[in-house]
Amino acid sequence: MSLPTRDDFGAGFDEHFGRRLDEDSAWKEFGGKSLEEAYAHFCADPENRQEDFMWMGERAFRFYYPVVDRYLRNVGLPEDEWDCRPARILAKDIQMHFDCHEDMSGLHESILSLCDFVAAHLDHYSLNPNDQAEIAAAWCDLRAQVADDARGVQRPRQ
Repeated sequence: MSLPTRDDFGAGFDEHFGRRLDEDSAWKEFGGKSLEEAYAHFCADPENRQEDFMWMGERAFRFYYPVVDRYLRNVGLPEDEWDCRPARILAKDIQMHFDCHEDMSGLHESILSLCDFVAAHLDHYSLNPNDQAEIAAAWCDLRAQVADDARGVQRPRQ
């Protein structure tokens, strides 16, 4: 798959502001980057780049999804209970693409595998039990939605 174009990040326009700011942000952060470059860029500041995955268009998200998968499977253990990785937000980012009924065929198995991995390694994302519960709930909900989508059942549009 070739690098996504600017339009692959979203060609939507706001009648007052032109291109949507969230799509522009995702493009500025990841546009034109290879998977290796995008992974290094994301890992340098995941807390401030996590939501960009939500606003990527379908093709851009499909291309850059391996960055999310690799990050969540390789993130280091938190140093203390206040150190919380962006695992909950990343689940919501992925879920947005299913909520918008984008074609995620070919990614179902990979996302289901990641859901299972995150659920089995909550201590990689936070040491705080409340944060772990929120992370687990987000990935459990995503898992159910992805499994449904793989069987052709979609939730109503958000």
